[in-house]
Amino acid sequence: MIRIAAFAVALVIALTGIINSMPTYGFFTPIGPFPAIVLRPIFVGAAVFLVLANSSFTSTFAERWPAHKWLGTVIDVAILLLAWWVLWEYYDLQISEEEGGFIDIEMFQFWVSLIAASVFIILSWKIWGAPLSVIGILALVYNRHAATEIRRRLFDLIGEDARGVTVSTCHGLAMRLVGASFAGQAGNIAKGEFDRILKQAVALLKGDGLSPDEAEAQRDTLIEGYRWILVDEYQDIGP
Repeated sequence: MIRIAAFAVALVIALTGIINSMPTYGFFTPIGPFPAIVLRPIFVGAAVFLVLANSSFTSTFAERWPAHKWLGTVIDVAILLLAWWVLWEYYDLQISEEEGGFIDIEMFQFWVSLIAASVFIILSWKIWGAPLSVIGILALVYNRHAATEIRRRLFDLIGEDARGVTVSTCHGLAMRLVGASFAGQAGNIAKGEFDRILKQAVALLKGDGLSPDEAEAQRDTLIEGYRWILVDEYQDIGP
């Protein structure tokens, strides 16, 4: 039954795509294009259903832990409902922007984005495995001990795939951005050197002295390859 429903959904998506881009042909006038603001969330929501229909957690749990098959079903339903909810919020936000112009982004939108990212990371992991899910993640922490602990836990959790996650201290990232190195200088680092490097890195990211377009291009180059940046204890960061 699920497979039949998945086939029907896929067929509707395909036909909608054809109608949306169909040109005028003889007496047949084009029906589309349909508003992208409507199509995007609908297509993505349908795609989530197709993914779960063909690679469900229910089937995975049934194969590996038959006694807990029900838990796989709960996960499938939760992912599907969460995905549809965040897509509705996305649609509602787009409509609000079209009708009233720019709106203030509040903490609620932050949580919606976090849930959306989590859902699609889980789906990517389910389909293609951990490597695709973790590539492009940068985790920033405050000291080397925390960085070492996070790396250890990642290796315990996903093994060698943890190498796809970059874990760095804020100072380590700043040194990478400005090209600084203190190799062989342990104990001989001048006072205030780290603060100077942090300020240089911030200036690079802000694009000081550059036009807005140049500054944006420089930022894109500096953080190229990172799709998600996770900051430990972000609430404690000062201005």
